[in-house]
Amino acid sequence: MSYIGQQLPADVFSGFTTDSFTGDGSATTFTLSKAPFSEDTLIVVINNVIQKPTTNFTVSGTTLTIVGTAVADGDVLYAIHTGGPIPITTPGDGSVTTAKIVDDAVTGAKLANDIAITTSGDVSFDGGSFVFNESSADKDFRIESNGNTHMLFVDGGNDKVGVGESANAPMGTLHVKTADSGDTAIDVNNDDLVVENDNHAGITISTPNDKAGGLYFSDPDATASGRIVYDHSANDMSFTANGTGYITIDSSMTGVRIDSGKFSTFGEDAPDCGDGGITLQRGANDDKVFTVKSTDVAHGMTGSCETDTFMLMTKQDANKGGFQIRTFAEDLNAERLNINVQGDGDILETKSTSSKGAITLTNSSKSGTAQTYSNSDGIIMTIANYIHAQFLFEADGNFHANAGSNTFDAYEDAQLARAYDLSHGKGVIESKFDKFVAYNHEKLAQLDLVGREEDGTPNHMVNVTGMQRLHNGAIWQQYEKHQRLAEAVYEMAKEALGKDKADAILEKHDIKLLN
Repeated sequence: MSYIGQQLPADVFSGFTTDSFTGDGSATTFTLSKAPFSEDTLIVVINNVIQKPTTNFTVSGTTLTIVGTAVADGDVLYAIHTGGPIPITTPGDGSVTTAKIVDDAVTGAKLANDIAITTSGDVSFDGGSFVFNESSADKDFRIESNGNTHMLFVDGGNDKVGVGESANAPMGTLHVKTADSGDTAIDVNNDDLVVENDNHAGITISTPNDKAGGLYFSDPDATASGRIVYDHSANDMSFTANGTGYITIDSSMTGVRIDSGKFSTFGEDAPDCGDGGITLQRGANDDKVFTVKSTDVAHGMTGSCETDTFMLMTKQDANKGGFQIRTFAEDLNAERLNINVQGDGDILETKSTSSKGAITLTNSSKSGTAQTYSNSDGIIMTIANYIHAQFLFEADGNFHANAGSNTFDAYEDAQLARAYDLSHGKGVIESKFDKFVAYNHEKLAQLDLVGREEDGTPNHMVNVTGMQRLHNGAIWQQYEKHQRLAEAVYEMAKEALGKDKADAILEKHDIKLLN
């Protein structure tokens, strides 16, 4: 066909593509030579009958599916592709000017995945704001240096920034990395700033020599609730918590106070104490570990320590260890407290006045520069509730308790005592009278004769002074019953034998009735 005008591209006009198939009575799917744009661009004819798109057939990729029954055996199926190529005219090189592009017509969706700008000159952004990743997509951003591909790296997916982090994985909100330390994770509560190196690493705060540099810790209520400050003019280092200085170290080391953290001595590089504790490493030394002095104390017992030392701590045994605390005073008991902890099982099993248990409290009196025994009636230890003594231990072994005054007169005291034995269950010989015991372990707990566990279950922590009061009550109740029984027997004897013979029986058995 003749035409007037510009020569048309060869691909503007092209014939329809037709696929032909013959049915076998079972097949419902057929493979096309190419994928059509949709069912509407494909004409399907079976035995000269045109099929309706989507109703009689569907298309997925190159697969044609007949809906309903299979194509009959011998019937011919035609699939005619009506969609043809669309002519595209490519502009000539350098033919598109900025005047041909509508303002704001070029968006991110029109740009290729990778954009490279190569220039030997400067790139300037002037006016307005310059925003990377305005849509908050999971996209990273990096700037290379001469020797590092990630001199500045923004991890868009994890909201982190790396400086020198070439592994594409900053471990903190800001991760400054000189070299790889080998660390792969940082505490999540302390990852706002991470400084990493394969050698020594640090942060330097530089000031003039008459100024101070510091790290400040603030909260909504205080701008400097905590701080670490070095004052170059005074050469003092101070540590502050809650707005108050807690540790200060001056240049001459004459003033040091430590109120928290760990403290160790004698080169101990692995103290086994907790925060706020002290580890004292003594090496092979056997002398005093810790002493407390006062200039207004002069007890005179210089055979044990210096006269102004009122408390000391040391090993109990030079080779076996143990621990001893000793205190000294000018009057009263010269050595008021001595705690000895032993570790020899043979000593623990020996029961005599010279025995030393796992915990030993020792008292002594002053004798010149030494110590000696306290008076036999002297009180060697007091346990007090604030200013009121509750337990007293005498030097001769007597023990006094300021016990409560409550009694158990409303109960059968002997049965209460038996109830404790039965609830304890160790070495108790059964009695036929046990069935008459009206009380149990719970009743003992209600009366505070035994304790309870945290869940309320009665236990066998016995109230010793309460039991003593119970036993006293049981003795008196039995005494009363004995007297009543004696009176009843005496009355029966008088009725049966007469008063004279009844009196003779009482006298013979040395029984005296209360009068």
